Amino acid sequence: MLLKSAMVAEEGLALSAAVKLVCPRERRALLLRQADGRWDLPGGHLEEGEGLEDALAREVREELGLPLPSVRLLGEWLYVRPQRRARLVTFYALMNEAAFDLPDLCLSDEHCEAAWIGIGEVDRLDMPQGYRDAVRTVLSAVD
Repeated sequence: MLLKSAMVAEEGLALSAAVKLVCPRERRALLLRQADGRWDLPGGHLEEGEGLEDALAREVREELGLPLPSVRLLGEWLYVRPQRRARLVTFYALMNEAAFDLPDLCLSDEHCEAAWIGIGEVDRLDMPQGYRDAVRTVLSAVD
């Protein structure tokens, strides 16, 4: 695992689970903007009884309108938020650069914009730190 959180779950802490996908293309990563202005990676929560890659395939189909390409496990991050259940986020990355481009996407109602964002731009965006770290990990390996 490449990503680890410095935070440790306390005994008895209830966790939710989510999967996210980093899609690189030409030294940029696909990010999705939510209606509230925050940026996101494709992916979401697991449904009951669903495996990680099955959930990722469902979320990519729902959010991008695309089948899931070949992926590799990237790492995990414990996302602790005030007044909300902690979330264990499992990150995946495409095995190869994305073969799709923005016009190929059919965004869900969850997101209002998609953009290819470079590693130098990611710090200026309103998004969770673990998502930034996942993007940096994938894009820095491209060079």
